[in-house]
Amino acid sequence: MMSDAYSERETEVLRLKDLLDIELAHPQKLLLYLPKSNKVGPYDIGAIAYLKRRFQKSKASAGGAPYLVVESTLLEHRCEFIRKLVDHILSSGYSENSLLGFLQKIRTAFLKIDKYEGAENFLRSIEKTHEFYIILTSELRHEVGVNKITPRSAQLLQSQVCQIISVMFDSSVSDHISRNTIRFSGEVNKTLPREMSELRYAAKVYEGLASGLTSFLLQHKTFPCLLEMPDYETYLFPYSNHRVTPYCYRPAKVYNYELGRIATESEFFAKIPDRKESFLREDLKQAHRNNFAANRDPRSKSRRALAATAMQSFQMLFMMLTGAYISEIGKIEFEGGWNISKSITNKSFRVVKLRAAGRVLQYELAASGVHILRNYLRLREWVLDGCEFKYLFFGLKVKSWSATKLREENVRSFQDKKVIGIFMPPEFARLTPRQLRKTKSIFLHEDPNVEKETVGMVMNHTVSTNENHYMEVSPDKSRKEFSRFWEAVNEAASHVTVVEVDSSEKHRKIASGHCDDFLNPQLAIDSPPIIPDCKTQYGCLFCSHYICHANDEEDTHKLFSLLYIITGVMNGVSDSDKAKELFSTLQARIRNILFQVKIKSDAGRKNVALYSRRVFEFGELTSYWESRLQRYESLGLVFMNKEEEYIL
Repeated sequence: MMSDAYSERETEVLRLKDLLDIELAHPQKLLLYLPKSNKVGPYDIGAIAYLKRRFQKSKASAGGAPYLVVESTLLEHRCEFIRKLVDHILSSGYSENSLLGFLQKIRTAFLKIDKYEGAENFLRSIEKTHEFYIILTSELRHEVGVNKITPRSAQLLQSQVCQIISVMFDSSVSDHISRNTIRFSGEVNKTLPREMSELRYAAKVYEGLASGLTSFLLQHKTFPCLLEMPDYETYLFPYSNHRVTPYCYRPAKVYNYELGRIATESEFFAKIPDRKESFLREDLKQAHRNNFAANRDPRSKSRRALAATAMQSFQMLFMMLTGAYISEIGKIEFEGGWNISKSITNKSFRVVKLRAAGRVLQYELAASGVHILRNYLRLREWVLDGCEFKYLFFGLKVKSWSATKLREENVRSFQDKKVIGIFMPPEFARLTPRQLRKTKSIFLHEDPNVEKETVGMVMNHTVSTNENHYMEVSPDKSRKEFSRFWEAVNEAASHVTVVEVDSSEKHRKIASGHCDDFLNPQLAIDSPPIIPDCKTQYGCLFCSHYICHANDEEDTHKLFSLLYIITGVMNGVSDSDKAKELFSTLQARIRNILFQVKIKSDAGRKNVALYSRRVFEFGELTSYWESRLQRYESLGLVFMNKEEEYIL
């Protein structure tokens, strides 16, 4: 009788070249070693042959088979799938990094597939696979309906399942199975740039960790380590993960965190009154022994932990300064030197040239960034202690000073487990490389002196990639522009008034209404898109002297005529973004004035209803704006205003 208990299985580690020369008799044993990829240790693909398997992180970290399996759940048709998967891999010409990404998608798909009923029949035959696909689609439809998953997640799983079916049977089978069932679709969640204030804060925190710990290590200072952060100080003690900061209170009772020393007997005894004093004295002696050992040995376990934290902080700073992905910085080679030249985008910046995978990469850094990189090189030399390592940035093996290649998941876990909620607030969202790239790109685009070609070069990608994925508005700028827009719109209401016939003669008639101080233009709002000028008429609505008579039929006609012109220009010009930037606030300002006219009097309401139709349906503009219309049309501009554009 087979056991249902999870257990380790027999495995076989093979390279790609090994797969060319052997028949894969036991696919379930396969661990694929990809030394040229970012994966440390072999990748367990054979485990998907088992319906029941359990991931063991400790085994994965040690480079072994990370999955425990239930031997009785081995499925022969999945073994056959692994054989065909190997054939597909060998004939596709993947690089090892691309292959790793492909295998990760396959294994993740099986992880999700095995959560659904009937998963054991998936790939057993074409008919059984079709039946499972229908069940899967029905379940996904339900999960999307109850907001358990997004349509995009459902779409991705469907795509991954179809890819597995194509490998097992054929693409025609995959097309046939998917053709007559629901196909989900969803947009990719766009990465939003981070607030500049958030990035500045995070940079100060990581610089505090990096420089503070580097100084402690290189100057051979004694424990406890006084860490001076941007807005607080804290002490780090040897052989202790306990922390006391404004965001984390996890003290070890044997230490005095206020004074930065080991507690006295009276202090320690008072903290644990129920324990025997003889035991407490032994704890104090052990704390003193730990402190002495950590201070005596410059390569102690405690100093290794601080070195790892400092190095990871420098890696975060480099990503923030350059916008580079962790996979990219993990490939940067270092042979003891670097080239520095002046920046073409900013005189105060320097270009640092480095090599990665045989090509030259250049990064623009401010003077402070160059100083940070130099500081890191001092730490790097101290950590390696005479040893050589090919890459500029690296990690440390578990419980060792030996260097190892960087891994992306380590950067994520460093932020989540060692920084956020300890050295910075727990609500601070983890920084991602994509956010950092997008924020840097936007920062450069918002500089009027930097061309888009230069931005692409600085970001180490093409102009088209930058335009399609990185040209957005920063949250700070967007919020300011949004606030300024509505301030401009709402301020317009103060220019609308009901006047008697006699008093209206005090105001001078202009093309868009009336003026109470002609030839003396004054800004009504800060930084208007069109500066008021009495010689032209477009900027009058941004002048403090502008007045609209709510009960004057002619003023209503003038405003609708102006609205017709600028709406037509916005719809008709080829560079619509520039036109919207210039006229959107004016358009909204006119609409708000007309709305105020409409609600202030019965006569105003009737005038708005009358002239909205006369202007936008029949094209009856005032003589001034009719002449402007003819001028635009003579330039080839076609006015195509829609009916809904005059509805208030």
